Amino acid sequence: MYPYTQHITIDESKASYKGKISFKQYNKDKNKSFGIKFFTKASSDKGYVYHLLPYTGKNFDYDKIKGIGATIIDKFSEEHKNSNFHFTFDSYYCNLYSIKRLYDYNINFTCTFNKKRKSFPESIRKCNLNKGETKLFCIENTNINFYFQYEKKQIQFASNLYGAQIYKYLN
Repeated sequence: MYPYTQHITIDESKASYKGKISFKQYNKDKNKSFGIKFFTKASSDKGYVYHLLPYTGKNFDYDKIKGIGATIIDKFSEEHKNSNFHFTFDSYYCNLYSIKRLYDYNINFTCTFNKKRKSFPESIRKCNLNKGETKLFCIENTNINFYFQYEKKQIQFASNLYGAQIYKYLN
């Protein structure tokens, strides 16, 4: 019922649950350690949740080659083809399959990524910087950029929306 906002985030959340159900999750590090894990598509500026997809454990239907993250991106982005939306998500969902899917759908995205994923090219997987260095990789014939920066630790993110200009701000 709530209209989509331009900025959409994809993430996971957990609803507390202590009853008996086969796909209940346990996480000892959380306050509410038992619950049901959901994949969510939500408005990143208003906080409204548009879609919930429960994770059902072994029975969860996903593409074994692409992984769970790319399958979730596929399901949540299909209705936004060729539209002016901006998706943000973390490294759990980010691999080369999910990035290319969003690019093919003409959807803007920004995400953090784990450079050790098998789907990424060797040049990205072996990128190690020294303190103060910054590197940029681009996928040929696209506007998909992979940014690496090392300040206190190495951070990396990918985007097809933001250009190659990197500014350093004090404080």
